[in-house]
Amino acid sequence: MKVGLCIGFALGVSCAASLAHAERHTYTVAIGNNAPPAAEKGLAPLRYADDDAIRYMELFGRLPGRAWLLSDLDAHSKRRHPDWAKKAQSPTLARVRETVATIAAQVTRDLAHGSEPVVFITFSGHGAMTDQGEYYLSLLDGPLTRAVLYDEVLEPLKQAEVHLVIDSCHAGGVVGVRGAFDHELEAKPVALGQAEKDALLSRYSLARFPNVGVLIATTQGQEAHEWSRIEAGVFTYEVSSALLGAADVNGDLRVEYGEVAAFVAAANQAIPNPDAVPELIARAPAGKSSVLLDLTQLERTIVLTGKPAQLGKFYIELSDGQRWLEAHLPADGRMALALPFQGGSFLRTSDSEAEIPALASRVVQVDSLKFAPISVASRGSIERALREKLFWQPFGVAYYRHFAETSGLPPVDLSSAPRDVPNLAPAATALVAADHARSSAAPAVALGVSASVSSVVALVSGYYALSAYRDFQSETRQRPASDLRADVTRYRNIALTSGALAIAAGVGTWLTWPTSKQSAVHARGTTLEFEQAF
Repeated sequence: MKVGLCIGFALGVSCAASLAHAERHTYTVAIGNNAPPAAEKGLAPLRYADDDAIRYMELFGRLPGRAWLLSDLDAHSKRRHPDWAKKAQSPTLARVRETVATIAAQVTRDLAHGSEPVVFITFSGHGAMTDQGEYYLSLLDGPLTRAVLYDEVLEPLKQAEVHLVIDSCHAGGVVGVRGAFDHELEAKPVALGQAEKDALLSRYSLARFPNVGVLIATTQGQEAHEWSRIEAGVFTYEVSSALLGAADVNGDLRVEYGEVAAFVAAANQAIPNPDAVPELIARAPAGKSSVLLDLTQLERTIVLTGKPAQLGKFYIELSDGQRWLEAHLPADGRMALALPFQGGSFLRTSDSEAEIPALASRVVQVDSLKFAPISVASRGSIERALREKLFWQPFGVAYYRHFAETSGLPPVDLSSAPRDVPNLAPAATALVAADHARSSAAPAVALGVSASVSSVVALVSGYYALSAYRDFQSETRQRPASDLRADVTRYRNIALTSGALAIAAGVGTWLTWPTSKQSAVHARGTTLEFEQAF
């Protein structure tokens, strides 16, 4: 009975999760190209553009929907991420066009069924400028110019909510968030009538796409934007840290454009070398929500929550050694960080570290962590500047208020009380029941099935043994009696063996069936709620 109820509950949770996510479909295209443009002989290959793309896949890929990784992984990334290496496709313009066409067709179907499609497109790699003064993002088989971006990527996705996250030289010139032409028009003046000017401004300005929001790091150089210590582009590292919950200044478990922009600004404020600081351009979709990511929709997640207290500047390192998140939060604030659900992750401060346990409840209180001292040395001036000054400025309500006054971005609501962390449904149903039942409950389910089958065999064999015994008792002829005696013995042995197996499997099922005292979960309609005290 217990097995049946638990299996039924897990199936109900899975169905609830599917229903809860039916209204919002997410599509992610993460592009990372280490190779420099063929025409730019002086540019060296990047080291971590492929790693940046994987970071975005591991973040947005935890949303319900589909995702495409377009990147040629280097040897180090293939060893660290063998599963992604199997799924990665080359970062070519042809592959981008094919992927966009697939998503556009699905967007049409989503809208026809009343669903809300959301598309994330990220790019990490080189940007350059043609001899004609046209900016582009470098792909293996050709340039992704503004015309290609507008006409072949954004136009087919005009009915979806689109978020562009780009870390590249000249990215602002490609996307066109600062004007219709940036420097291209100045490089080659052309006499145009007013009607022609209006048409060009409309065609090649991002105002043409009010459904598109952008987060862009754009500079004239590329050396300082990759840091070997974090094995990532600095901007990507900052943005992913923000999106994982470190930028959630008002505690509503939703990360908005203004929060990300303020968080990145705070992270870089103390760095004295301007060459080490990416220039951030942020613009939320016009007329739509400025929310980039709702943390409650992330699946396969563990939440680290509580007050930062005396953590100061800290970072999270995953079990494979990858630095996943970094922040410096006010001691009296409340943090809720969405981390991948895995064991062996560590929270590290300047002088101590603590392992983050993978609890069945999927919620870990920061004050429950057990810290031990560590010692880390830094090397070199850039290394020292980034290590000591990156994330030096604490990010909280006070900093955000000052930033919001001059940013021009939609402000977040600071008047409401923080959103309760326990309300992690609907996507977080995978946090406890469905996902947990699929993994740790598997042995118990297998044993339960074995117990059921063995019980049936034992009952059937026992019935035949009893029937054969009755026939044997009434049979007076020697040969038929001998045959019936053999039947009795055979069916009896089968029944006894199957019965013993059924009992053993039943006991094994009871002993291995997962139970959790960390949190109680119950269904209310199609939404699950955690009963965990915070």
